Amino acid sequence: MEKRRANVFIDGSNFYHNSKSLIDKPSKIDFKSLSKFICDNFQLELKEIRYYNAVPDITDNEMIYYKHMEFLEGLRKQGIIVEERKLKKIKELNIKVEKGIDVMIASEMIRKTLIEKKCEVCILISGDADFIPAMQIIKEARYEVIVCCPRYGFSNELRQGKFRYLILKKEDLEKCLKIKRVALIVPCNNKFEVILQRRKGFIDKSTDKDYGFFGGGLKEGESVEQALKREVMEELTINVKDIKSLKFFKTYQYESKEKNMIIELNVFLCNINDVEKMDVKEGKPATFKFEETFNLNISEMDKKVLKEIYNYIKRARSSCK
Repeated sequence: MEKRRANVFIDGSNFYHNSKSLIDKPSKIDFKSLSKFICDNFQLELKEIRYYNAVPDITDNEMIYYKHMEFLEGLRKQGIIVEERKLKKIKELNIKVEKGIDVMIASEMIRKTLIEKKCEVCILISGDADFIPAMQIIKEARYEVIVCCPRYGFSNELRQGKFRYLILKKEDLEKCLKIKRVALIVPCNNKFEVILQRRKGFIDKSTDKDYGFFGGGLKEGESVEQALKREVMEELTINVKDIKSLKFFKTYQYESKEKNMIIELNVFLCNINDVEKMDVKEGKPATFKFEETFNLNISEMDKKVLKEIYNYIKRARSSCK
């Protein structure tokens, strides 16, 4: 059976405030993942994602303005269509409110279904009952609008049986967080030393850190193990099958404010004693005593990982005595 085509319409402000009841950082939601999750749930073919939001005034707070514009630009780079309106000032109350977004979304849903025939189903991510008149018009024309929203802020009127809906749970949103998964290898030797990748001036990517770990991000469809195998071959020209001492150490997650996403580090350990024979293709190998690494120009997260590896090896050596 052929799947019906679906366009996703996201009421940005409404979703942000409603989802804050479930997760701390709604801005870290990957809307492509969320849209796919919803379409898969209803067995629909995802065709297009549209995000609607009001833009803050630069004169009110320059930092907030540029941060918001950076967020919207990030959506555009993902292929998401972004529609904006300016906040409208209510002089009597001396406040600025979002105006015209609901009308824009409602008219776009009608246009995409009834006029342009671009989809048979509209996925509306909002809990606002103001959309019901437009939804009813689309339904009477034998098309459909499915509403999705966290329970908090989800209008009861939208859940009375006239339209299909999906209550987004915390676990649903957590599965759709923007996460960059990374596979890293940390070579150590028998002298209680660690081998790091010297980066600044030795790799093509721009960096303000002098040292880091060997490894890199997972490509689409890759497992952690597959990414590790590829990265180790690309950077160290070693086949992981030949590293007999290779073992998984730990997975770490931390929030990157700069990249507006969660970074997941999957750390593996191995024993390499002959650094001179390492054919490193990216960066240069640099050997340090573990205690020396704590004062290097490396990220705070890398320091945390190194300290935990240091304590782990220390305990392992003590237990062998």
